[in-house]
Amino acid sequence: MVCLLAILLYTGQRLAQKHRLVITSTEPNRPNYHIYEANHEQPFPVPGRGSSIYRTLVTVDEPGTYVTVYCSIKATIDDLRGFVSGGLTSLPSRIDRRFDNDEKSENECLEYVNNLYFDSKRKAAKGGTRVIQVQDPNLLPVSHLIKTHQCTKRLLISLAYQRRVLCAHGHGFVTTYSDENLPTIKFDEPVEIADAIFDGQFVMQLSENGIRDVLVWNQGQLQSFTQRYPSGSWMERTYNGNEPHSGLHITELIKSSNAQVSKFMNEFATLEDTECGGSDCLWFQSKAFRKPKICRDRKFKHLQISVKKFDPIPAEGNIAHIRLTKPNDE
Repeated sequence: MVCLLAILLYTGQRLAQKHRLVITSTEPNRPNYHIYEANHEQPFPVPGRGSSIYRTLVTVDEPGTYVTVYCSIKATIDDLRGFVSGGLTSLPSRIDRRFDNDEKSENECLEYVNNLYFDSKRKAAKGGTRVIQVQDPNLLPVSHLIKTHQCTKRLLISLAYQRRVLCAHGHGFVTTYSDENLPTIKFDEPVEIADAIFDGQFVMQLSENGIRDVLVWNQGQLQSFTQRYPSGSWMERTYNGNEPHSGLHITELIKSSNAQVSKFMNEFATLEDTECGGSDCLWFQSKAFRKPKICRDRKFKHLQISVKKFDPIPAEGNIAHIRLTKPNDE
């Protein structure tokens, strides 16, 4: 038996971000996270009769994050993933700058930072913008940059993730390498996780034994953060740049927190191990259908569980240090 999760970000028409479909599974020694441009007309493909593929039921009717479980007792995990992702465009791991339409704003913010850093370091960029006085001419404090309204904290965070600026040691983010061609900023105040993640919301959360795990959309990728109660900062549980191996944790996190997902996967495993026959198939009218394999397939078809849209939670709390390494070091 193999199972996987198909996780959809449906943004609707009112948002600039693109639809995303992430497929996760639990293979420990191979890539178990894959991301695609979603087909908004049919984001979750329906298995055909006789395909030996079964899934949970879902209705996509409003913006949000949805999950569907796909399981099969015949298909390999690669075949199952191929069915779910058939016809979709695969997206790269790491930061996806195509996720939203902030490119123009990001470029304008970066130009402003570059002008400050390289042209004068102590004077504002040309064009009548305000002057920023900094104690250290080798870095630009974020708290001052955002006062000019040329940049926002969210834009600066995105530029940091994209490795288009360096981050001095401060709050939230720190760059572990140097590059004389890039400006250096410093997050000189605590960075709220809501400023970094999509829509400022957690997709879901799981609280156990004083530890809280959450799932978020961050820079176009599905990511998990963890926090220790009562006042700990948020730390990365899975990492931007290591997505191909984050699927196992994401799968287990969703299964542990979503009763419908857990029920389907557990009941599917139970039915697979059940030897049907005799009284198990008395509800078939024809004795021809009282064969174990046919009986079991019939039971699978009656395993219909609906999974609702994730109920998002407003994000709160600060980010602990996130180390940004060179892309080829990740």
